[in-house]
Amino acid sequence: MMAAAQGKAERTIMRISSAIEKTAKANSITIEKLERNSSEKIKSQIYHKYIKMKKGIFLWEKFEKFSTLQDSAGWKLLSDFVGEKECLMFFENGDNTIIRIRNGSDLHSLLYEMFGFEFYITNFETDYVLCFNHHDCLVGCGTAKAWIEEVDKERIEQGCEYGINA
Repeated sequence: MMAAAQGKAERTIMRISSAIEKTAKANSITIEKLERNSSEKIKSQIYHKYIKMKKGIFLWEKFEKFSTLQDSAGWKLLSDFVGEKECLMFFENGDNTIIRIRNGSDLHSLLYEMFGFEFYITNFETDYVLCFNHHDCLVGCGTAKAWIEEVDKERIEQGCEYGINA
């Protein structure tokens, strides 16, 4: 009985990637799901470049060199970092899908239409990883680390009270 109930619960969990696909379709935003072997290769590169330890529940807790910026609207900043380049969005919690998004504008439009959720952004080269987590923090590695530090510096100069951790 318990196993049947658990199986049913697993089937009813909505994958974030499915919600993104629906939102993209409803808003005429072109996205593409990467093939499984491409997704696995990208995640492997991220683990080799940015993970320092196996402790922690979430991927962002395992990053070696990173910067953070706490801002409940921090997801809005991501379009500035991505710009006109394409990016890849991925998730944890059993959703192994990686979604290719054409540019920062499309990324912003998708996120604007979605409910809040934890996600990661990178590129095909894995030059960076950005996470917007359930603590309303942007966490960045690679080239995103310096970008977050610069955004934080600008905010401090403007009198905003946002902190950075490294």
